[in-house]
Amino acid sequence: MISELTYKELKPSFDLKYIKEQLEQKTSAVAVIGQPRAERALSFGLRTRAEGYNIYVSGPVDSGRISAVMKLATEAAEKLPPPPDICCVYNFDDAKTPVLLTFPAGGGRDFKTDMEELIELVKMDIRQTFASPEFEDVKNSIVRKYRDGRDLIIKEITKEAKEYNFGVKSTTAGVYFVPIIDGEIISEEQYDALPEEVKNAINKQSGEVQSQTAGILRRMRQFDRAVVTDVGNFEFSSALFAIGQRFVAIIEKYYNNPKVCEYVKKVKEDILENFDDFFEQ
Repeated sequence: MISELTYKELKPSFDLKYIKEQLEQKTSAVAVIGQPRAERALSFGLRTRAEGYNIYVSGPVDSGRISAVMKLATEAAEKLPPPPDICCVYNFDDAKTPVLLTFPAGGGRDFKTDMEELIELVKMDIRQTFASPEFEDVKNSIVRKYRDGRDLIIKEITKEAKEYNFGVKSTTAGVYFVPIIDGEIISEEQYDALPEEVKNAINKQSGEVQSQTAGILRRMRQFDRAVVTDVGNFEFSSALFAIGQRFVAIIEKYYNNPKVCEYVKKVKEDILENFDDFFEQ
């Protein structure tokens, strides 16, 4: 017999325990509920190791698709070895294209730490080497040798120029001839105040003295280039000696990874070409 209820007898009823059990069951479900074909496709996709394949999952909101995918993906990942670390590093040959280095899982973080420590040690080694008294003594002896030879050349030029009534001024920018009048080197203001015929005579003599001393000036330029080259070579060899062992150690550690060793060698070459950057201002 069916009896009619009044509105006062109607009320909502919830079994909280049942609802909780259903939610837990849905969250932990592996299967895509009501979609066995989708479950098989997902399992197949997760087992596929070939490149160029992707998995696309769609469905209504709250259908459980995300929970199912995460569960299956997690179980599949637990059965596989951990993926390698992939690190992007600077490409010294093409700055727009980073170099990819691969390491066993966790090895990338170790390599990053090793490189940071290496650079700090290199900074210290270079600064200590170039600040040492021994380094300064050898460098000064190289410069002194060329300075003495340059002084002899200046004397030779001065003697030659004096015959044409010119003196010689030597600066870091080069050697200049300045006219001598009445036994004194004149200034630019004094030269500007001279009559035009005197200026013309001086200019003619200037061309002659430069022509006569061209060979001597060429020898001086060779001296200047030689001192720069010799000092540069000494600084390069000093920097190489200071940091060489640091790089040997890290290359030995990663000897079984050729790409890493090649990158470390490039870092070393770049440091040796730009070791001035490691000096404190």
